[in-house]
Amino acid sequence: ASSDYPLRDVYKRQSYSFFEALPKENSISQVYKLDLSKYLFKNEDGNTHVFRTIIEATNNLLIDTMNNKLDKEYPITEGNIEFAELTKKLVFGEELYNKLSNRISTTQTIGRTGGLRLISEFLSKYHSCTVHIPNPLNKQYFDIFSYSKFTVKTYPFYDYINQNILKNDMMNYLNEIPDKSVILLNYFDNPIDFTLSIDDLLDLSEIINKKSHFVIFDFAYQGLISGDLDKDAAIVRHLANSKISMAVLQSFSKNMTLYGEKIGSLLILSENEKIAKNIEQNLIIQVRTNYGMPPIFSKRLIIYILSNQQLFDLWKKELKDLHQISNERKMKFKIEMLRLKNKIDKSLNNFNQLFFQLSLNEDQIKMIKEDYDINILKDRMINIGELNSKAIEYCTIALNKILYK
Repeated sequence: ASSDYPLRDVYKRQSYSFFEALPKENSISQVYKLDLSKYLFKNEDGNTHVFRTIIEATNNLLIDTMNNKLDKEYPITEGNIEFAELTKKLVFGEELYNKLSNRISTTQTIGRTGGLRLISEFLSKYHSCTVHIPNPLNKQYFDIFSYSKFTVKTYPFYDYINQNILKNDMMNYLNEIPDKSVILLNYFDNPIDFTLSIDDLLDLSEIINKKSHFVIFDFAYQGLISGDLDKDAAIVRHLANSKISMAVLQSFSKNMTLYGEKIGSLLILSENEKIAKNIEQNLIIQVRTNYGMPPIFSKRLIIYILSNQQLFDLWKKELKDLHQISNERKMKFKIEMLRLKNKIDKSLNNFNQLFFQLSLNEDQIKMIKEDYDINILKDRMINIGELNSKAIEYCTIALNKILYK
């Protein structure tokens, strides 16, 4: 190649560990026998679970399309007003929606990740270029904010050894950093399987308000934590009631079992309606210059479900059922580990219904991949949704042999 080739300085980068499961190195098969690296919920037959809510809504929308009631024309850039209003109600609740709706700028995003990219790019133009994210960190936060030219700093949040939130350390940190800093808070996200309680937030809210910090709240699992949409949203609504400047990264990818459809929203709560409109116009430009316009089919699915009381009630029931199954799997896993006389640490007593962390070192993680074809990321977090009965049996036997090899 010519030395004048303009891309000659592009260098090879490490594979992105967030999706480390694909591809496997030195292997004909491109998938692992058991992939515990990201949140998917598998049925007992091993297939990825799809809610009946989604199946019914999809069928109805396809019928409408065949009957020429729906078209495939380009949507407007910001998504859809009905989608935005329904999402606001879901996240903030009816009471706060009536009170704050005209102060909330909303745009449809390509999942939670798309919202994170939009807010990082937006803030890089109009706010501080330093962001403070929780430690242990989610590598995705670091990468996306770094791409938006942010300086990324971490604050103390969670102690894996003692299995507790570092509330006092976090409060001291937020009190010492400059006023009007950008703070990212997450809610039960990998790699952190614990979160702040409402009581914790009461104390933190005072500091955040006093220091005029801007909060980005990662809220990708509404309805999956407790099985109740409103209960899971209580922390977001508390922050909004506390008059904190904030953005919410919302996603339907997991709680609607849409996964690869990648649909969510970015909601920014402003001081007044004028600022909210200005922000919304800026977000429209960002969407237009990044990917043109959001997809229409997944948006139509969400609107159809949230505006149809029968389907909305079915969705809530399916979330509750999924939560119950997750609890049962958690207990089965723990019982099986005990039966095989595996080492049980605090994480098995305390993990939530989405992820938990195993006490494995790097050599053991490598061994379980190579010898048993089980994918576990370096942070040692495991997705409980993947563990149906067969997977629990296979995984616990493998762990037993690895731990005592």
